[in-house]
Amino acid sequence: MKALYNHKGFSLIEMMVTVAILGVVMTAIYAVYISMNQTSSNEMDVVETQQNLRIALNYIGTDIRMSGCIIPADQVPVSAATASSLTLQTASSHYDYAMLSGDLVVPAGTIASDDIILNITMPAMVDRFSAGDNVRLIRPQSGEQPYDVDLTVTSTNRAVPSITLNGFANSSEVQYKAGDLLALIDIGAPDPTNVVWNLNGSNLQRTRDGGSAKVIAQNITALNFTYILTNNTTTTAPTAANLGNIKAVSVAITGTANSLHGAPRQRSLESTFYMRNRLL
Repeated sequence: MKALYNHKGFSLIEMMVTVAILGVVMTAIYAVYISMNQTSSNEMDVVETQQNLRIALNYIGTDIRMSGCIIPADQVPVSAATASSLTLQTASSHYDYAMLSGDLVVPAGTIASDDIILNITMPAMVDRFSAGDNVRLIRPQSGEQPYDVDLTVTSTNRAVPSITLNGFANSSEVQYKAGDLLALIDIGAPDPTNVVWNLNGSNLQRTRDGGSAKVIAQNITALNFTYILTNNTTTTAPTAANLGNIKAVSVAITGTANSLHGAPRQRSLESTFYMRNRLL
C-alpha cells in the first residue's frame, strides 16, 4: 500500500498575519516594560531626592546646634542671617576637640620648634588629630585662648593619651588647666570660625573659613530660614541688634526629582533646631 504524505505548509498570507500579530504583542510588551522601567527610575529619583534632603537638613541642624561652641563671650552664635543664607560662628568647623587631663605650664622662652606634650583625657579624642593638623587651645569657660596663636600637631600617642604640639613662642609663662580644649581648625581661619550655608544656583553649599565651599546637595530649588527670637517672635530678616537674640532656626529645604514624561516633582522638608551653646 502506498504511503500518503501531506506536503501542505503555511501560506505566505498566514505567515504574514502571524508575524503581524507577534509584532503587535511584542510592541505592547515592550511599551509596558519601558513604562515600568521609567516609573521605577523616577521613583528611585524621588527617594534619592528625599534622602538628600534629610542628609542636608541633618547637616545644617548639626551646625546650628553646635554654633556658639566655646567662642569668646563677646561673640554670638549667628553673625549674619537672611531668609536664604545663614552664617554661624564656632570654635571649630570640624567639631573635633580634645580635653586636657591635667594642668600644663609652657615655660617662658619656649620657641616655635619646641615640642610641648599635652595629656588628653581619652584615647578616642587623640584619634581625631593627626600630625600636621592646625589647632588652638581654648578655655571653654570664656572661649578665650590663654596664648593667642595657632599651633601645629607634631605627633599623637593613643597608648598614653597625648598630643604633641609646637608653635609656641612665648616670652612669659603660659598656664593651661585641666579641662581646656584643643580645637581642630583650618589654616588661617579666624577666631571664631564662620560657617556659611547658602544656595549657589541649585547647589546647597557649606563654606567654612579657611576651607573651600563644599556642595552638600544638588537639585535644590529653595532654601529658607526663619529665626525664632528669645521673645518667641519669628523673623526672616533679623536686624544686627537681634542676632544675639536668636535662640532657634527653622530650616525649610526643597529639591526636585525627575518624573514621568520629564516633568519635575518637588519634595520639601522642614525642621527647627535650637542653639545648644547660646548664652542665655
